[in-house]
Amino acid sequence: MSVLQNTTYKKILELINSFSSYVRPRVNQNDYGGMALPPPIILESHLFYVSSNLMTLRGEIDYLIRNRVIRAFNLGLNTYTGERCFMIESSYLEHLLSFESKSVKKYVDQVLPKIISEYVSLEFLKNSGITNDDIKDLVSIKVLLIRDENSYFLSIPSLGAIRVSITEGRKALINHLKRNPDPKRDDLERKTVDESIFYSTYHLEALIGLGIVKVFTPNGRESRIRLVYDPTTK
Repeated sequence: MSVLQNTTYKKILELINSFSSYVRPRVNQNDYGGMALPPPIILESHLFYVSSNLMTLRGEIDYLIRNRVIRAFNLGLNTYTGERCFMIESSYLEHLLSFESKSVKKYVDQVLPKIISEYVSLEFLKNSGITNDDIKDLVSIKVLLIRDENSYFLSIPSLGAIRVSITEGRKALINHLKRNPDPKRDDLERKTVDESIFYSTYHLEALIGLGIVKVFTPNGRESRIRLVYDPTTK
């Protein structure tokens, strides 16, 4: 299989091209906590949403990771443990190198070419020539996030605003569905979530992909949304 034959890769490109359409306009400089957004990331839940065959999807994602077309990251959400996001490998490297840090440059050159996992051990970093000072810099820039005392999650700098927005946006929609069962999909998508940089559609499609909510058409015409379960009470 070539990358061009990989249907998941085509879906990823389509989601990247539509990423900006999900982002609410920045009204002032302090919006998004004053943080710059990273290049487009793709949520695994959004790939679930646009895919009809999850077995094929998972196989094609694995192919893209192993061939270094995309890189996978643990999204780091407490309620949605294990949920991943993805970034095109070349975009990720370009984003890292934009920080003009010697430690980041060493990490890009000496660590990333050797790993495809979502985390890296302290021992592996040390064996790859990364010093304690380098690690402090990488954690400070949020290229690495502490996983435990002996390992780190790989991360995307500037992901903080997105992570908070996903958490708050999903929470707002779930709470709305608990108070107002089975609303029209159009009405829910028009709901504004002040705590999120994204329009409600972004969160709704992720929740559908995760199976937390479902779409149904009771009269065969208008789509409605039903809460299947509340992930915060599992």
